[in-house]
Amino acid sequence: MKLSPVVRLSVEDKMLMVRLRLNTAPAFLNRILTTSGCNIFPNFQVSKFHSSLKPYQAEKLSIPKDEFTNQPLYDPTKGKLIYSGPLTKTIKAVKLFSISTSLLGLGMQPVILYNSVDTSLPLKAAVSVFFAFFIVVTPLLIHMVSKKYVTDVYFEDTSNVFTAATFNLFSMRKQLTFKAEDVNAPTLTGPFTSVIIKGKPLFLDPKFFLDKQSYIHLMGFDKPLDLELPKSIKQQTEK
Repeated sequence: MKLSPVVRLSVEDKMLMVRLRLNTAPAFLNRILTTSGCNIFPNFQVSKFHSSLKPYQAEKLSIPKDEFTNQPLYDPTKGKLIYSGPLTKTIKAVKLFSISTSLLGLGMQPVILYNSVDTSLPLKAAVSVFFAFFIVVTPLLIHMVSKKYVTDVYFEDTSNVFTAATFNLFSMRKQLTFKAEDVNAPTLTGPFTSVIIKGKPLFLDPKFFLDKQSYIHLMGFDKPLDLELPKSIKQQTEK
């Protein structure tokens, strides 16, 4: 007789299964109980998070995280993760390093000026302005280049709302909620610009979408084609 494989659950997982309602159980338990061939609970049906799941409950659940962004693959309010930027950790590290070195440089300015007693005042001012320029401009230049880079995108299929995240000047996450109607493909793609969302140029790499159907919906490729000629061309053809 062929035995079903044994699934070993931790004590915490067993307690969560008892405490949580069935419609708030995480999707990973569904995969454990259904895809592994285990018949411990034959009538046990679990779905993805319910909107009533509390934040402190979500933190206790072992939700898998994305390797590039370290963000959960599913969020109870934003939906499922459909895009993951591979340069997220690199950009964050570069921005933090640039900001920290700039702050260190600004903090060293008084010490340098105090130790250079024999130097003339105009020379001190010129050196201070020179170093201050690079200390301040470097983080700004890095931010100007990286502010368009989208780190992750979530999609909530019931409301058809996307949530994209980017980094601000201080490497903190900044979220932008939008729908497919708010997305426009630029006629001429500029540097680090692949889409325009609510008038903001952003960069998304199609190769790193986790859900191709969500990408098609985001870009509007699922809309019917409008084959009607523009009015100006139509009037010329009628003449």
